[in-house]
Order: sequence, then C-alpha cells, then structure tokens
Amino acid sequence: MALMSRKKCIAFGIFLLNVLLPAGAQADSIEGKVSVIDGSSFQIVESGLTVKLFGVSACALTQRAHYQGISWPCGAVAAGWLTENTLGYTIRCIKEGSGGYATVLGRCFLPDGSDVAKKALTEGMAIAARAEGTLIVPEYGSFEKIARSKSLGIWSSTFKLDGHTYRKSFTQ
Repeated sequence: MALMSRKKCIAFGIFLLNVLLPAGAQADSIEGKVSVIDGSSFQIVESGLTVKLFGVSACALTQRAHYQGISWPCGAVAAGWLTENTLGYTIRCIKEGSGGYATVLGRCFLPDGSDVAKKALTEGMAIAARAEGTLIVPEYGSFEKIARSKSLGIWSSTFKLDGHTYRKSFTQ
C-alpha cells in the first residue's frame, strides 16, 4: 500500500510539473507564425492572440501622409512592411502588459533575434511611443532619430499620429 501511495505522489508531482510549470513559463512569452493586422500589431495564428508592439506607434491602416503635396497610404505601407518582415517566420514576443481584450503588448523578435520594433523605427515605419511626452521605451528614441535624420519612411512626410502632427523637420 505504501508503494501505491508513493507512485500516486510521483504521478501527481509529474502532473503538476507538466501542467503548472509550462503555463507559468509561457506566461512571460508567446511565439508563433503571425498574420499582420496593421503597422504595429498582428495576430499569433495558432492562438488567435493579438499582439501590439510595445513602445511604438504606426500609422493607422487607412491613414495617409503627405510628401511634397502628394498623399500616400502610410498605414498600408507600414502594414506591408510588417508583413514583409514577419510573414512565414516564427515570431517570439515577451509580454510587457495588456492592451485590452485579447491583446498583449509585447517586445517581439525575429528568428535571428532582431527586435521588430527597433527595425521598424530604424526604417521609418513607426515612431517611438510617448506617454505625456516621455518615451515609453527610452532606447527606442535613438532608433527613431536615425530614421528621422535620414528622412526615411514616414519621416519623409507630414503625418498625424497619436493626436500630433509631425513634419519632415519635426524635432523633439
């Protein structure tokens, strides 16, 4: 009888390790193939979970910017850029918070380890998000500055984002 109790204890311990430990480990990060929603968010295909890139903003999907008086679809371009850079890859995201129903705020990485948000900032496809004028992720400011100084992507144009109007000459 004691042997039976010991087996039950071991089986229960293994059950707990297999059920509880992975759930805790997975609570901090998620990964999978993604389907792009807009220039700064996508859905993890396997789970259906929506992830918004933490610390950046991009033009809304239907938004337009203006370059030398010519309107162009900055939102569609940003979504296209994100699609081009993530399609077919397993993307790993570290959870930074919650953005509402079924949305996770995450720092996301390509298989080579590069930070998707940093890449978007460097190529002018996003801006570093701010809360009351302060960068949410301080290190992202330098990547935005690179794109701005080279007039890349949206920094070649005039556009509105998060209630502010930005111009090619915008400085902060």
